[in-house]
Amino acid sequence: MFRMVSQVGSRRPFYCTALGKAIVANMGEELQEKLYASVQLRQVTPSTVTNLAQLRQQFTHIRRQGFSIEEEEAVVGVRCIGAVIRGPEVKS
Repeated sequence: MFRMVSQVGSRRPFYCTALGKAIVANMGEELQEKLYASVQLRQVTPSTVTNLAQLRQQFTHIRRQGFSIEEEEAVVGVRCIGAVIRGPEVKS
């Protein structure tokens, strides 16, 4: 049996969570570049992506498919799906 407990206000790096990846993948390129310049990609689990080129490829794929999948990148044994939900006034 496995139990995942999350606390309100807890934080994880954007590059290893499904929600973080979904949000960043849907940001403009200029904002993405500023974000990349301000973060050091560090290994959180053995599955965490720490290569910027590979992460950029993931963001391209996420934009195309409309959602992100995180497979044990933030917590070993946990997989998540994340998506950006847009209002009717926002175009993709």
